[in-house]
Amino acid sequence: MTISNVATLRAIASKDGLADSDVSSSTYSINTKVAALNFSPPANTYSTAELSITLSSPTRGASFRYTTDGTVPTATTGTEYVGPVKISKGTTVKAIALADGMAPSDVADGKFVISNEEVRLTPTGGDAFLFNGNAAEERSRHPLPSTYDLIFDNAVRVNRLVTAMPSGWGGPVEMTVEIRGGMTRDEMTSLVAPTVYSISGNAPPQIIIPATNLKFLQIVISASHNGRGNLSEVEVYGQNVQIQSDASGQ
Repeated sequence: MTISNVATLRAIASKDGLADSDVSSSTYSINTKVAALNFSPPANTYSTAELSITLSSPTRGASFRYTTDGTVPTATTGTEYVGPVKISKGTTVKAIALADGMAPSDVADGKFVISNEEVRLTPTGGDAFLFNGNAAEERSRHPLPSTYDLIFDNAVRVNRLVTAMPSGWGGPVEMTVEIRGGMTRDEMTSLVAPTVYSISGNAPPQIIIPATNLKFLQIVISASHNGRGNLSEVEVYGQNVQIQSDASGQ
């Protein structure tokens, strides 16, 4: 039996004098289109003189074509990818993945901006309620010390944090906060020593951080007015950066 796309096969076994077997079922899918490709680092704003962008696809053996002039690449147009795409100014990279016997992938469109201006950084992992835009949500952790984690896909240079506390707090109240960070969870060090911040519910504190490249950021609350660690939102500001490990894709 030959299939060319997606098919669900159901079968039984039978023999004279015996009851038929139970029905077995299995679905087979033939992927006729190359999987979407990925940019590394992802499209974003970066603080760097030159950015190296690597292309990859889950489809084994895929090749790539790309453009940086706004045109759409095809199987025969655009620049053949032989190594990282290097840019030194704001650029939109369009790329497709190709493989023998398969249709080209959808066109990936990545807008890369090179700027030293501070931007609001977007974590992609850790305590998601801190950065999902819902400042009304509160998570209280006890006993102290309590920790909150923020994880980034790519290296970032963090300059400052703005922490929002539960809106019901009247204040001011005091909370002792330490900021830790590093490129890996095991390499995190103290970036801001435990410091007492006087906090009001309508006056969130700003925590200045020595410019540091990191992927993992941790907020540690070691003392507070009620013996609990209370946070409802954290805004992170700085720059996306590229370091050697990002460029190599490791």
